[in-house]
Amino acid sequence: MVPHDEPFTAYLPTGTPSPNPEFGTSQDDTLNHCAPETSGHLNPHNCFCAVANKYWCEYDAHAPRFIDMAYVSNVVSVLRDKMPCGTQTKGSIRYPEAFTGRDIVTAIQSFIPQNLCNAPHLAALQISRSLHSQTLFRNLECDNPILQDSTQDLYAFLPEDRAYRRRTESKHLQRPSGVISMLTRCYSPTCEAGSGGRCYAPRCPWKGLAQLSNDSAESDAVEPEELEDIIPGKALRTLSENEFDRQRIIHKLIKNEERYIRDLDILLSVFLDPLYEAFTLSAFESLPNHIVELGNSHRRLLSALYPRRREDNSNQSIGDILLEASCEFRSVYPTYLGFLPSAEEKVTREMEENPDFRLFIEKCDRTILKRLERPLRLSFYQYLRRPMDHLKTYRLYLDALLSLPPNLDGTDVRVREAQTSLSTVHEIAVVHYFQASGSPPSKCRYIWDWDALVSQGVKEGIGKRETDRQRIIFELIHSEMHLVKDLDKVEGLYITPLRTANPPIIPPPCLDQFIKDVFGNYEEVLGYHRKILSQLFEAQKREHPLLNISSISAPFLSLFGEFREAYMEYIPTHIHAKWKIEREMDVNPSFRAFVDDRMRHPDAGRLCMQTFLNRPIGRLIKVEIVFRRLEEETLGLERETETGAVQDFDSDDVVQVSEDVADLLRIIKNMRSVGKAVEPLVQAAKEKVELERYDVGLVFSREGSVNLELLDDERRLIYQGKLFRAPTEWSGWREYHVVLFDHYLVITRPKVKHWVTKYHVQYRAAAIPPVISEEPHIPPDISQNSHVYPFTIQTRGSRGGCWTLYAEFSWVREEWKTKLEEAVKLRRVGGEGRVFEMRMIFGDGVVFEHGQGQGKGELDDSERAGSVSCSPPFDCNGQQLLAVGCMQGIWVGSPDGRFPMRRVLDVKTVKQCKVLQDLGVFLVLADKSLLAYRLDILVQLSSPTAAAQSQPHPQKVSLREVQCFTSGILEGRTVVVYLTKKGIDSIVHVVEPAVDKINERSNVVTPKTATGLSRILGVGRTKPSQWFQSYKTFCVPFAALDVQFLELRGKLAIQLERHFYILDLIPSSRAVLIPQLTEDLGTAWSRRCASARPIAVFWYAEEYLICFDEFGLFLDQDGCPSQSRERNIIEWEGAAKRAVLRPPYIILFDSTFVEVRDLETGGLVQVLTGAGVECIWAECDLPGRASETCLHVAINAERSMFEDVRLEGSEGRVEQRIFELWGVRLFMNISRTYRVFDYHRTCVELGTCPLSVGS
Repeated sequence: MVPHDEPFTAYLPTGTPSPNPEFGTSQDDTLNHCAPETSGHLNPHNCFCAVANKYWCEYDAHAPRFIDMAYVSNVVSVLRDKMPCGTQTKGSIRYPEAFTGRDIVTAIQSFIPQNLCNAPHLAALQISRSLHSQTLFRNLECDNPILQDSTQDLYAFLPEDRAYRRRTESKHLQRPSGVISMLTRCYSPTCEAGSGGRCYAPRCPWKGLAQLSNDSAESDAVEPEELEDIIPGKALRTLSENEFDRQRIIHKLIKNEERYIRDLDILLSVFLDPLYEAFTLSAFESLPNHIVELGNSHRRLLSALYPRRREDNSNQSIGDILLEASCEFRSVYPTYLGFLPSAEEKVTREMEENPDFRLFIEKCDRTILKRLERPLRLSFYQYLRRPMDHLKTYRLYLDALLSLPPNLDGTDVRVREAQTSLSTVHEIAVVHYFQASGSPPSKCRYIWDWDALVSQGVKEGIGKRETDRQRIIFELIHSEMHLVKDLDKVEGLYITPLRTANPPIIPPPCLDQFIKDVFGNYEEVLGYHRKILSQLFEAQKREHPLLNISSISAPFLSLFGEFREAYMEYIPTHIHAKWKIEREMDVNPSFRAFVDDRMRHPDAGRLCMQTFLNRPIGRLIKVEIVFRRLEEETLGLERETETGAVQDFDSDDVVQVSEDVADLLRIIKNMRSVGKAVEPLVQAAKEKVELERYDVGLVFSREGSVNLELLDDERRLIYQGKLFRAPTEWSGWREYHVVLFDHYLVITRPKVKHWVTKYHVQYRAAAIPPVISEEPHIPPDISQNSHVYPFTIQTRGSRGGCWTLYAEFSWVREEWKTKLEEAVKLRRVGGEGRVFEMRMIFGDGVVFEHGQGQGKGELDDSERAGSVSCSPPFDCNGQQLLAVGCMQGIWVGSPDGRFPMRRVLDVKTVKQCKVLQDLGVFLVLADKSLLAYRLDILVQLSSPTAAAQSQPHPQKVSLREVQCFTSGILEGRTVVVYLTKKGIDSIVHVVEPAVDKINERSNVVTPKTATGLSRILGVGRTKPSQWFQSYKTFCVPFAALDVQFLELRGKLAIQLERHFYILDLIPSSRAVLIPQLTEDLGTAWSRRCASARPIAVFWYAEEYLICFDEFGLFLDQDGCPSQSRERNIIEWEGAAKRAVLRPPYIILFDSTFVEVRDLETGGLVQVLTGAGVECIWAECDLPGRASETCLHVAINAERSMFEDVRLEGSEGRVEQRIFELWGVRLFMNISRTYRVFDYHRTCVELGTCPLSVGS
């Protein structure tokens, strides 16, 4: 509240920023501690109160709309805009931008309503004096502390650096602000202005107006010392009128010098000396020495000027004195002004952040008041800038001297030389100030331009083209300064705080890598720009005000090598750095708080971390634009020179302009070459960032998770965009964000939360290649006139799907089609990693021979082989042969075509067959009977020269029905394991071959001894010898489905309906049931395992890998999920029917494709497509082929490997072909005798195959 006993109160603290005069209020005005602008009757928003009266109506008529003149900050803003400033002449000296005391009183009085009080003039005078005491404006001639309502004194606003267009925003170095109590409204609704203070309210702001009287206008002004007080009147009367005016100007020059020296003494004794003792501020260490040098120079000048104000023709000319002083000023002023920006920045920061410093400055102000016994004339900040302001005043006095009639002694020539020299000193000093300011402190923003550094005479002496060129050159230097200053801040703002933070913001193990990823080689870029700026500064100091193009282009040409090297590395790193920052802010709250705090730092200027890192990129673009503008202006100047439009150009100048154009073209070409060279790196970096963004942003459902391996170096992002799904009865059109990678197509719906986008996967990710169609089945509820363009994407496999998507435009659909085809091509050209390769063994024109037939030819329908179930390879006397088990028998032949395929065994429903190569035994599981044959007999029957003979006599390994069998090595011996049923239990039989019985020739039965029922049953009249003898027998209390040997000594894996039963044939450990499912199935993996079908289990890297039809799971030795892996689940793409382990890959067989996955990452490595895919052999460790992969696949010939091609033939007949899956990466050095399968030729030239399946 404003005390009611004060006749007038204008609170004018210098520490609050000015408001925006357009709106009349300021957020910082609420910081006023003396008279809070939010108090009841002082609230400016009361002017919009419903209880409006005559005062406020008239107030609106006089004041600009929506501006409350109760705020001093608003008065100051309007006063600066409305004050009639102009050139005032007094004592033959012309003062630009000046006004009288009456001008300012009249201007302020116009803001006060006429009915406010009986003495509005006195109120305006009081307000004017308050503003004068707060150094809003100053007396131009003397130190008179009392403003008078007269035209005798001239005033000027203290510079807001209009010449340099500088705007100070520090709240402690700002124009006055506060509240003028007499212009506020009383809180009583019945109080009226002009009532003479008869309001009942004790704190009515209008009561004090009645106490204003003419006494308040009495002046105790100190009259300035005039020329007549110094020179005797007798001497003055002898002077001519021109000489008298000249002496009066010199007298004013001397008084100005005295006032300036006194200000330097105050700055040194009152501020700097105590400041140096009280604070340790590095920015002020050398400042006193600079002030002393300035003071000594001007004292010498003053001592030379004193004799000149006495009329003595022998005295040195005033021009000679100033010319000699200007030579001394050339060193002291550039030095001081080069130091001034750092001192200003330090003062600004200390005033903002250091309360002790503010208190010290206030004590210094009171010291001045006590010493001078009058109000403070300048603030500390204005005292620091006093040399810069003083250097400009010499022009006023020298212009006044030159405006007088010339002297006959020719001294005017020396005055003109002194004026030119002092103007040059001022320009040089300002250039130093400009170069030292760099990018100014955040609270003091300078807007420099070339016109501020160059005198009007220079600008008038050159043409428009040259003026534009110099402005562009200045812009180039200025922007380079900003860049270097910003990059200089990076170390102090970010890198050092990150390294020294306690507790650490970034985990210490990741800190160095994070700094390297984010900041890259910024130090190298900064070093390059420092060199550029240093050479530009040297050229500016050497050639100012007119710089040559050659001087500007030379640094960019000589340092182009460093520029290219630095930016070729920085630009791609910068793309990735932005993502690293965003990611770290997303997952690390400490880092997010750190970045926000750094942005509020005074040095940051409200710029974020990414802005600082982006500065070199923007600079690269701007430099090319600037040089293109320079080229245009220089070419225009060259054309004007050729046409004679420019008269003062000689031949050397023409040659120089041509050289300038050549240099500029070279620079532009260099910049463009860097841009072209870095463009692919930028695209690769952007794609890498997008992949990383999707790697952390894709959200899969619990059952549909797919390891896309987006961080793999070979991964690519092909395309992404917006597509739609058709409306249903439950929902309308649904928008999706579809992403196409080089190996997967993912359909997502983006959701933004806390400024982070997550992409929720809507359907299972589709492996490439899909099937694409532009003519899908369009739902009937979609009108044919709908402006949508549908296409269908269909994925293969049992778990695949068919999606109809809609594009907004036809070109969007075409683009998607092109990109999908590009993704398919990339997979084909890259061989999908070419881990495995398909090679046809049988099927391309190969014709079987029936073992009991009369020649070559296809089988009749009654004798067709049926579907292939197994194909074990074996060697006989160095010849590679293949036994093919079908529904109607066993065929044997050679893949190289030397031995055609012949049926050697007429058995039905062959499920398994296996060759015991070392024992010469061939095992067949046909119609649930496990039979053994001598291998050499089968080879003889397969020979083209073999005569028709009866079927060989088999040995029945078991008299029971056999479910399945396998063979392996146990304690160095070959054993055969088969399963039989006994009630609900399963019996595991382990039998050992009897070699001596196998070699008996009595086991061979001729057709004569095997007739009738014996032939049907496969036994003869002679009781066969026993080839196998029992080794061990186990009872498994479960219904077993399959059995397999593990790659672990003495371990069997028995497949059950939902588990695998791990049985140890060498009793050293108990049997284990895997996976171990909890009874309540509380965990996600337990629920998935309970609903999935196991197909295989492997021992890999000291862990179990159990394969289900939809996924694989790593288990420890106890059957629980592995804790040693980051991802212990591998998702399959299809519904696998069989799994084969080929480290480091796992191969899964779906009915329509084969997928190969990496065991460590779970990523999809390769996809091979087909129809009716069956794995018919997946064994290894064959004699002579131990290092090879022996893996056979049967595929229906109805479809080729990549394209849909149907065979011509009778319906109800499906051709099959046998392929070998050969490991390209695993076995590159293996020589093969099999023919290489040509996919494309086979797709077109599909021959007939004898292996067929009836309908």
